[in-house]
Amino acid sequence: TRGGVAGLLVSNSAWIDDDRPCICYGMRGVIDLELCVMGAERPLHSGMHGGLVPEPMFDLMALCSSLVDPTAVPCVPGFGDGVRPPKEEDHANLKTAARNFSPSQLCERLGRLEGAPVPTWLQDTQGAAVEALRRTWLSPALSVTEVGRGPLHQCGRHIAHKATCVISARTVPCQTQEEVIASLHRHLRHEFDKRRSPNRLEIKTLASCDWWEARTTSHVYRAARSAVAEAWGIEEREVLAIREGGTMAVLPALEAELGCDAVQMAFSQATSALHLPNERIASKVLAR
Repeated sequence: TRGGVAGLLVSNSAWIDDDRPCICYGMRGVIDLELCVMGAERPLHSGMHGGLVPEPMFDLMALCSSLVDPTAVPCVPGFGDGVRPPKEEDHANLKTAARNFSPSQLCERLGRLEGAPVPTWLQDTQGAAVEALRRTWLSPALSVTEVGRGPLHQCGRHIAHKATCVISARTVPCQTQEEVIASLHRHLRHEFDKRRSPNRLEIKTLASCDWWEARTTSHVYRAARSAVAEAWGIEEREVLAIREGGTMAVLPALEAELGCDAVQMAFSQATSALHLPNERIASKVLAR
């Protein structure tokens, strides 16, 4: 033990499917930035004033559309600086975890109907599963998670005098919060200045949490993986070692405070709607 605490067991993660028990050894970090573009002191009318002034919403949409390319890869200069190349165990775990994935399963999880257009990387039927896991396990990402346009009006077609959104950046080893935030600020300011808009841009950091990675050689990790195998009556090598694209902000802080190693023992299955409406846990999983 270190610091008098043997280890920390956490269950805030999910399997990658509904059939194979998993143990999680890494999670991405998260940084939330709020963008606010402000124009006039009050809303304007689209009939009386439309076409007279640059609208905050158009400025905001231009900023959001500059963040990623059509394949969802971030295109912010410097955003990917510091990303550590995958380790050998990452490559091995990726291939093992992706073995039973099919493009149709991936489309279903992404909410794509059969026959609907899909991202270009998903068109590669041979490597789609590995690429999907690589992107969520080991690659930084940018998303727009909220969009606002100021007060809503019950009547009239009004031009919002301010427009806001929240950008969520997922980080991976060994990115630093300071460098990621700085790269986003530089890019957003540069893109906004290019528009020569008379509106004003404000950027506020709402949250900033580190990525986490378990020591896979630690006693607590080995004991947890062995326990999962015993509970399900399978070989220890059959317990998938996975990373997860989400974040648990308190995990690195608890490890540092308690002076111990942590491991994630996933209880939720892939179809458990983790962090979504109708979130649930299968009774057979709890019974184990």
